[in-house]
Amino acid sequence: MIIDLEKRWPQQPGEPTVISVGFMPGAPRHLQELVIEAAKEWEKCNIRFEWGPPEKSDIRIAITIAFNKSEESSWTVVGTEAKRLSSDTPTMELTWANNENAFRHSILHEFGHVLGAEHEHCSPYFPYHWNRAVIESAFERQLGSREKAIDMLRRNMKRRIPPNQPNVLISRFDEKSIMMYVLHKEWLRWHNDFKKEPRHFLENHDLSALDIRTMKEAYPRQLSFTSSPKVSLAVLGTLLIIIGIKYKA
Repeated sequence: MIIDLEKRWPQQPGEPTVISVGFMPGAPRHLQELVIEAAKEWEKCNIRFEWGPPEKSDIRIAITIAFNKSEESSWTVVGTEAKRLSSDTPTMELTWANNENAFRHSILHEFGHVLGAEHEHCSPYFPYHWNRAVIESAFERQLGSREKAIDMLRRNMKRRIPPNQPNVLISRFDEKSIMMYVLHKEWLRWHNDFKKEPRHFLENHDLSALDIRTMKEAYPRQLSFTSSPKVSLAVLGTLLIIIGIKYKA
């Protein structure tokens, strides 16, 4: 997993990070329920989503219905970049294409972007080069336009992030990550640094163990000293006695 730490949401000591979320007008109620249920998975990572009216929310979700393959497109503004958009503008769009598994993948994937995650294939440890000509042809067939295909390639097949990039948390490459795309074998080329044969990568529908562990590292549950000064001093006195220093609270 790759997380841009500069786009993390603010944290409060001892509390989960709270992000407000709302649906734009017209989002079907039954699809809203699927979104809310799937997004709970990220709450394992010291996150809490508070659902309310879109105009008062950090994240505003539009849901569209796709009637053909070329209309299937979901996107999200990454992390706190969402704050730059006006309150009447969606920061995320999810597309329903009559496939609940694919919709679950999109929800978890886009909420990963909300928390600052980038695509897994941007990892410095992604073990392949791209076969860009083949990918462009595939996108053109899917989208019906070479211009759209080039734009899709530009937006989604970005360069690798350097391993020493400042303020970026990078785990090992994780093919089970929810931030991983479906990748076809013919889209990939041999990379001499990794020496792995190209192969097909399937769509993931759940957070991986490494997704959860890395996001928890980005959003740690920080300690909070909320007890009274008398209690805090008593605890400190106990600790000092243990190390051989007498202290009276």
